[in-house]
Amino acid sequence: MNLAEHAELTRTGRMELGRYAEANLSVADWPSGLEALTDTVDNHGAELEELERTRRTNADEPNRTPVKIGVAGSGPEQLSSVLVALDHRNGIAVVSDSLDG
Repeated sequence: MNLAEHAELTRTGRMELGRYAEANLSVADWPSGLEALTDTVDNHGAELEELERTRRTNADEPNRTPVKIGVAGSGPEQLSSVLVALDHRNGIAVVSDSLDG
């Protein structure tokens, strides 16, 4: 097993335990809008482990940047509260997340 396979298995295990979530966001004011994102995750005691600017699609709003994040936390309740707080931040919208089911 190589390191990439190990990392993927670890991430999958943490997702199954409810300690890791991925979300697709829509962020205004790229890249300055990232400060609100990172502050929100940090203020909720979670850890931002992945941040990736993704490809824009025809469905995306033209003045917003699609972003994928990976967040680690103590459990599903904490991760859910982080995603709710992100969705309530001005300039950030949670489009979808791995906690949806």
